[in-house]
Amino acid sequence: MAFQAKYVFAADGKMVVLRHKQGKYLRIKPDDQDELNQNGGTGKWARWHIEFDGEQDDCKVVKLKHAASDKYLRVYNNGNTIDAGGGGGKWTRFKLHITGDNSAKLESCELEGKYPAVKPNGPGIGGGGPYTEFEFFRQGGGGGGNGGDRAEQKGGGAYQNAYFFNGDGEVVINTFFGKYLNVKPKNDTELGGKGGTGGFARWNVTLDGEQDDFKVVKLQSTKTDKYLRIFGDDGESMDVGGGGGKWTRFKVRPTSDNSVKFESCELEGKFVAVRQNGVGVGGGGKFTEFSVWSNSEDGDAGDAEDQKEPEPVEEVEVVEAEPEEPAEEEPVEEEPVEEEPAEEPAVEEPVEEEPVEEPVEEEPVEEPVEEEAAPEEAEPEEKEPVEFDEADIHEQPLKDPRPSIEPAAEFDEEIAKKEASNLRSAMKGMGTNERKITAVTNGFSHAQRMEIKGAYNTEYERDLIKDLKKELSGKFEKLCVGFWLDAGRYDAEQIDEAVNGLGFSTKLLNEIICTRSTRQLSELQSAWWKGMSVVDRIKDETDKGSGNYCTLLVTLLEGGRAVNGPADSDAAQADAELLNRYLNQESESDAKAKFVELFTTRSWVQIREISGIFQDVSKKYTLNGAIEKAFGDGDTSKALQTIDEFASQPYDFWAKKLRDAMKGMGTDDEQLRRVIISRAEVDLRDVGIIFGQRYGDGKTMSKWIKDDTKGDYEKLCLAVCGLD
Repeated sequence: MAFQAKYVFAADGKMVVLRHKQGKYLRIKPDDQDELNQNGGTGKWARWHIEFDGEQDDCKVVKLKHAASDKYLRVYNNGNTIDAGGGGGKWTRFKLHITGDNSAKLESCELEGKYPAVKPNGPGIGGGGPYTEFEFFRQGGGGGGNGGDRAEQKGGGAYQNAYFFNGDGEVVINTFFGKYLNVKPKNDTELGGKGGTGGFARWNVTLDGEQDDFKVVKLQSTKTDKYLRIFGDDGESMDVGGGGGKWTRFKVRPTSDNSVKFESCELEGKFVAVRQNGVGVGGGGKFTEFSVWSNSEDGDAGDAEDQKEPEPVEEVEVVEAEPEEPAEEEPVEEEPVEEEPAEEPAVEEPVEEEPVEEPVEEEPVEEPVEEEAAPEEAEPEEKEPVEFDEADIHEQPLKDPRPSIEPAAEFDEEIAKKEASNLRSAMKGMGTNERKITAVTNGFSHAQRMEIKGAYNTEYERDLIKDLKKELSGKFEKLCVGFWLDAGRYDAEQIDEAVNGLGFSTKLLNEIICTRSTRQLSELQSAWWKGMSVVDRIKDETDKGSGNYCTLLVTLLEGGRAVNGPADSDAAQADAELLNRYLNQESESDAKAKFVELFTTRSWVQIREISGIFQDVSKKYTLNGAIEKAFGDGDTSKALQTIDEFASQPYDFWAKKLRDAMKGMGTDDEQLRRVIISRAEVDLRDVGIIFGQRYGDGKTMSKWIKDDTKGDYEKLCLAVCGLD
């Protein structure tokens, strides 16, 4: 029986599945059953028994025992570790914070403020933000959506013969809803799911060996000669822009007769899907099933018996091959897209391809837009995802930046307790020893400081942040506390400040969102503590959820940027030419949308490469000048210029911020603190060197800080900048 019924936290001992914000289910790994994974369906690896265990702080207390391993979900190690290896002790007890009919957040009973979370980059520990919310489903009907029954599957036009993948052929692909998979005439890298059987819905099938005992195929559009592909860090991007590489290879998973599912060979568990509101990437459920029809007299000279027909094709977690549970895919495929709007671009244009894709279009010569579509978007191949060696991937725009605060070489639980004792003694009794507090703050990395904070809170049954705020004051307090906040909390507080009151601070939003890595933005959202999510708050404040500026910020928050690796000069050249063409030949709105798209999805390395060659391509504008031409001097223009400047010269970017904070009469201490806190464990040592070389007017950064600050605040600034 499928897990579709809402679990409303009334019955003890129920078996449930937990759907997270990415639209899939929390599970354990079959090969390492203590380790959590975010890509589950509703098979045995994603099933949990929920056990009631009293109450705490007016909340029900529950434990989640895994149905397959008999071990429990737990958060431990001072709130830094989460896994499914618990034995049922205190670390496995969670307060149930109910947020909806069948949705809730689980807060550790032992470690206040620590919640299981599934972030864009996988399972982790959150602070109560949107990624800590789960929907709970039990066995039964009614909880997983209303996709309806599959439409009658049949061929159309000349494509009336069932196709069984026994040889290469030309086919049309019938979706769950009875229409055909097609490329969109007005944007022929984009997929549609409501086509007829005309030229835009025809595919060349090329057999390409086998994988996991399944046939492997590539699907090439007969109209554009480009290939269907699933790609991206999280496997949530799909288009018809492939060149025939590894991202275009699909395992053919037969289901019945000439019906199959297409699973990416490179991205396990990622399937081509057509849902009610558009085309996207699915998890193996009913919307990923297609029937395939050929125009040859006898299909492909094979029959259905030649196909491998695995028992578990209906199981969402196809990699887990659970033949005894064949029908449990609906919760994954029927409604997750409602939680992933940014990943379903086709939703906005549900029927635009209908006029040219009616089933009567057997004559491709009568498709009037085909000559216009191909030249307009002939350049998608530069988007083909590139595999980098792990050693070549780096989080920041430049590789190997040098921080001013580095981890202590020797650190363990005993040292954490010792430093916690030093902090307590510095604040106990009459007066406060700021020197001791500065030494501990500057002597350890953020991860180590969090261990120390955990030891302090546990050993003394106090709250370190509250004690620091009570014992310290002024600028010293604000700078010091910033270093002791949980990951992402400082940035979250800056965003809250930016959107509070009348209007919003473009400067602050750009400085935080446009310069943070995908990991840092994920931590920011997990640390968010206000009512609506960060994304919803940004939508509410900027353009009321629409417009280029809103799209830019939301895309970045949702992790749209590619990882940094070696520069691809050919791809950069293609992007520069594309932007220049849009700037000079396309409508103003299309040009703006293309700039926002590239600046939010390309890696910082690629943006630096594009910026370096753009003037040679344009013959008229620098990239910065092109932004001004397209956007003027509004919010979006400033955001794009921030991205360009930060990606191109990150150390100069922050050095100028520091100079602006300290030049002239008075000091902008808020900006000074933001730069120091955010860059100390990233690249502040490099920033300081560039400051002295280019922006200090002959003085070092140390001299500037000494001239603009004083007392304990000055000492802490110098210490955390590595200048003491």
